Amino acid sequence: MSGSRLNLSRLLQRFRDRVPWLRPAGVRPISPEQLARTCAHEAGHALMFSLLPSLARCNASVRPEGTSRGHVYYPRKSLNNITGLLFEMQLTLAGREAERTLLWETEYGTGSISDLKDFEYDARDWCLLQDDGPLLLAAATSDAEAGYNARLLRQLRQEQIDLVRTFLEVNRDVLQKLADALDKHRFLDEEHLTPLLSGVIVTPGLARPTQPGFAPALQVATSRQPACHAPGGQPQAVKAAAQPLQHGPGARQ
Repeated sequence: MSGSRLNLSRLLQRFRDRVPWLRPAGVRPISPEQLARTCAHEAGHALMFSLLPSLARCNASVRPEGTSRGHVYYPRKSLNNITGLLFEMQLTLAGREAERTLLWETEYGTGSISDLKDFEYDARDWCLLQDDGPLLLAAATSDAEAGYNARLLRQLRQEQIDLVRTFLEVNRDVLQKLADALDKHRFLDEEHLTPLLSGVIVTPGLARPTQPGFAPALQVATSRQPACHAPGGQPQAVKAAAQPLQHGPGARQ
């Protein structure tokens, strides 16, 4: 779809959102609170795009009606490796944690259920592919072995939640801008995401997948020093541990 046709499609979608009699029969708009939750959730996923070497074909969208209210897309097929699996694990957790970061929600929305299922699916594959990582039993043959797998996956999930949560808190301002942009535009593509993700600070422990055919677009520090936390539990950006990402001319192929 050309740029002009795509822009026209977005304008028509936004007009339909605001005119009740243009909506399909039986489809109800969601409440402002639900829309804010959806925008925060998808913004969390979209913030993880800053770890990709290219924003080409990446997008995020929200719909203020129906049951499937938010969606993000990125070229998954090119991330078919261990690092790519870890990235997907962290991305799936970023949506639910963004609700907590922006809205102080302790009870997550329904989108978190499918995200957690996706996390477990990727986490199992990631564990099985590790040479020296956590040992997951491929086929549990007893309740004890099933319990062992469950405990291992819960521990792994909490470890990744802690890493993602720190990343979101350090970049809370960028996360809020993404949520506001989704609320305003309903759809964000590379053109929108590039300026929004400039200045993102990458914290230690996050996966940075590489895609064949792309030049590294986002430059980040590789230091493994831990992030520091100020009084009250809020993390502070440490220059030695993380540096702002730079989006500039010629950064991507």
